[in-house]
Parts: sequence; structure tokens; C-alpha cells
Amino acid sequence: MKKMLSKLSRKIRRSNDDRRVNHFEKLEERQLMSFSAHINFAPSGAAGYSGYINDTGATYASRNGQTYGWNTSMSANMRDRNSSRSKDQRYDTLAQMSSSSSWGIAVPNGTYSVHIVSGDASYTDSSYKLAAEGQTVVSGTPTSTNHWIEGTKSVTVSDGRLTITTAGGSNNKIDFIDITQSSTSTSSSTSTSTIASPPAAPTSLSLSSASSTSIKLTWKDNSTRETGYKVYRSTDGSSFSLLTTLGANTTTYTNTGLTSGKKYYYKVTAYNSYGNSAYTNTASLTSGSSSTSTSSGSTSSPSGVADAGFLKGINIGEGDNPSTKIPILRDLGVESVRIWMGLTAWSNRWSAANTFANARAYKAAGFKVTLLTTCSKVPTYSEAKAYFDWAVTQSGVASAVDYWEIGNEPNISSYFSGSLSQYVQQELRGAYDSLHAHGEKVIGAGLTASRTSNQTMKNAGYLNYVDYANIHPYDTSVSGQEQTILDIKSMFAGKPLVATEWNFQLSSSNTSWSSMLKTIYPFIQQNLSMAYYFNYNVISTPAGFAGVINSDGSKHQPFYDTFKSMIA
Repeated sequence: MKKMLSKLSRKIRRSNDDRRVNHFEKLEERQLMSFSAHINFAPSGAAGYSGYINDTGATYASRNGQTYGWNTSMSANMRDRNSSRSKDQRYDTLAQMSSSSSWGIAVPNGTYSVHIVSGDASYTDSSYKLAAEGQTVVSGTPTSTNHWIEGTKSVTVSDGRLTITTAGGSNNKIDFIDITQSSTSTSSSTSTSTIASPPAAPTSLSLSSASSTSIKLTWKDNSTRETGYKVYRSTDGSSFSLLTTLGANTTTYTNTGLTSGKKYYYKVTAYNSYGNSAYTNTASLTSGSSSTSTSSGSTSSPSGVADAGFLKGINIGEGDNPSTKIPILRDLGVESVRIWMGLTAWSNRWSAANTFANARAYKAAGFKVTLLTTCSKVPTYSEAKAYFDWAVTQSGVASAVDYWEIGNEPNISSYFSGSLSQYVQQELRGAYDSLHAHGEKVIGAGLTASRTSNQTMKNAGYLNYVDYANIHPYDTSVSGQEQTILDIKSMFAGKPLVATEWNFQLSSSNTSWSSMLKTIYPFIQQNLSMAYYFNYNVISTPAGFAGVINSDGSKHQPFYDTFKSMIA
């Protein structure tokens, strides 16, 4: 009898456990997925772009996991320029539109941030004017120095289809479009709600040898709310880079083109507009090996993927009072500050005193300090070296400054009036020779996301005079930002990469912007050695509007809480 009662008790417990599991599985299935889509317009057979679906001009229909297309066939109107002028493949391909052309995509009813780029690497004989849901998003005329016009608009969809049309102009073209949902609309009879959180994490990552130069990944999909999956790869088991982004409901991926006999490590995360999930276990396998893969313990949270030395920073600016900011910085969880030294001439000495005092104050409060020194005047090598010979020997400065950043965006004339070669060979080299003689660490100038300018700077010898390479990524989409960082990281291979400024440049809703910040941050941690959010104060620049503190000292929401939770 006791055995029978014990068996019955175990059966009842299992039944209750199954009901609890089913309850939670069904609860997740009821959540609405936050919609996003990234479409690149290109002819059939053209190369794709990571994270984007190629639209090749077909009429509106279901394909590639979405329902989208044109009101009439546009396959004959698609172009691939293969021009060196194009920033990347998205800018190189396009669809030529007539005044009656319209393109649409099926979406849940709600509010969307719509980003559209129009342009042609080969021609400027256009006046672009495109609208989403009747609201003008792109409006402008290209020039010989700027072939592309882009814009972002928040629009509302109430009929289940987001539609793009011409709104005037002439010879309209569309290169690519980014669509991100910021809120959903539900009828009064619907009780379903949206959970503002990342998707459930994938689990059970395993690897198998597909050939001597390819490895197949398999994992378990545990969510119905993911936008897709991101696969990360490493060759040393510690430094991971984004390998590819995959669509929702994916559970396998084959990594080809590997080196036979080399060991590779992988991990996978699910993502949606609210951020990334925790990561799977890390799995490793030697390509071409018939042995089973080995796996380490799972990562409990996205923050676990950050390199041990990753530094969480924020831009403070110039002439600020540290005593009012230090308590706020501590509440935010900031580890490092970037302060600004703006010189009107390289012979100036008096203007540095206040900035040096601020550096000492922040250091004494326990923060790492990056000191940016910038001047629009072009110095000789000797002038630059003389300035830093003086600066590094001022009272307490060497012990207060952890990293010396030399120059700010010298590809912009208002920050530097000379060429990038002059910046590298005169300003940067002079600073490096001075500061390295004193054992100091040098960060090179960060440029805006111009691959051509970054390559020009590298060709001038940039990597010879820096301990850390730098980038200032300001994009309008998460996928664009990720690709920019990966491109420049590859270009500056051999030096750790930092971002002494980073954010998005948007005109969309704060809620959408906030979600994008949360989504990109684990990627930034994974691929950079340190990153300084722009900006502490709300200022009147596209990215500065996302500052965390208003001019009256109050918290600027939702960005204050977003930043705080993001770097926690």
C-alpha cells in the first residue's frame, strides 16, 4: 500500500509540474512580437547585406518569412552599381520608381520608426521625395559630393500594411528601408498585452562537423517572441565577434569557409526590439574533427559576454562641475568619464587648468578618466609634442588621466582644418612620442562612420601611433551600427577598438530609440574595449538629444533609466 501511495503521489506531482510548464509556455505564446524588418532593394542575383532581405522587384506576396512587395512588377527597375563610391552594398543597389509606384509590407497595427535611404552611386539627376503612410520621410536633392538622401519618421499603421509611395520629386529611387515597431494597437475586445522584455534564451548549443572546412550549429528555440538569432564566434574562447544574424525560429546554422584543423568556439543569443536574451553555453569544435563538441557552462546574462576589461563610460564635456555630477554618475553605474579639452591654439596653456582640475576630481572619486585634447589648428610635429610634453608633467595630471585621446573627428573641418595625413603624421605622432616616453596610453581620434576616411587615416600610419584605435558609431539602425563596428574593427585589426562616443541619430520616438540602445549594447560590450555613451547632458545635436540629464538637472527619461539598466 505504501508503495502504491508513493507512486500515486509522484504521478500527481508530475502532473502538476506539467500543468505549470504548459501554463508558462502558453503564456509566452500569447505575447505579441515587436515587429521589425530591414529590406534592401536589389536586382535578382545581387549580393545581400547582413541582416537585410533583398527585395528584387516582385509584386506583393508572402516570401522570406514576410509579406511584402510592389503594386506592379519592378524587376526590370532594379539596379546594382558596383561603385567604389558606395558606403556598402545597401547604398550600391536600388529600385527606380515611377510616380505610380508603391511598395508595402504586412505589419501588425501600431506605430513604427521608418528609416528610408534614397540615392544612386552613379547619378545625381533626381529629386527625392518618398512617403510612408502618407508622411514624407525622404525629401532632398543629391549633389556631386552627396549622392544619398535619407530620413526617419514615426508613422502609424491601422490597416495591417505599411505603404511607401512617391510624394512628388522626380526620378525617385529607394535603396533600403529599416522598419522598427515602437508600439502596438489592439482592439478593445483583445486582452493580449505586449511584454517589454527580451525573448527567452536559446539552450543546448551543440556542434558537428559538416565537412573539413565547415561546422554545423544546432540549438533549442525556447521563445515565440524573438525577432531572430545572433551567432558569435571566437578562435580563442574569450574574444567573440558577431558572425551572422538569422531569422526567427531558426535552430541550425552551418559556418563554412573555415580552416581545417583549427578550433572554433560559438555561442548564440535570441533578440527582439527589447534587447538580447542570455547566451547559450559556449560550444567548441575543431573543424574537420569527427569528435563531438565540448561545451562550457551557460552564460546567465548578456553582460556575461563582455571582455573582462570592458569599461563603461559616458561623455561629460568641458568645464563641468564634478561635485554635482559624481553622485549621479555613481547612481548610473558609470566606471569612466570622457572630458573635453578644447584648445584655440597649440600654444595655449592657461585654458588647461580647469580641465586638469576636473580630471583630478573624477579620478579621486574613483572613476577612470579619458582626456580628449582637440584643436582645429594644424600643429607641426614639434608643436604637438611640445604641448603634450608640458601637459603630462603638470601637477597630478599623469596620475589622473588614464587615457589620452588625441583629436576629435579630424575628418570634420570644424574640428581639424588640415588633412587626415597631417593629423596622423604631425598631431598624433607628436602626441604619441611625448606621452609614450612617460608611459601613458594613447587613444587615436575617432571618426564618424566613413570607411573611406578611416582607411585614409590608416594608410597614413594611424595604427603606428595609438594604443587604442577609435570609432564614433552613429547610425540609424541596430544592424547598420553593428556592421559599421565590425567593418572598422576588421580595418583596425591588431589594435583594441574603443568608441569614445556612441549613440544613434534618430528622429523617431524616444521609446523606440531607448529599445534600440538596449538591443545594441551587448554587441558593443562584445566588440569594444571601452565605450562612452553620448551624452551626459541633453544637447541640441541628433544624438545629444538622448542625453541622460536635462539642463535643470532633472533626469531625462526614458534615457536615464535605459542607460542605468543597460550598463548595470
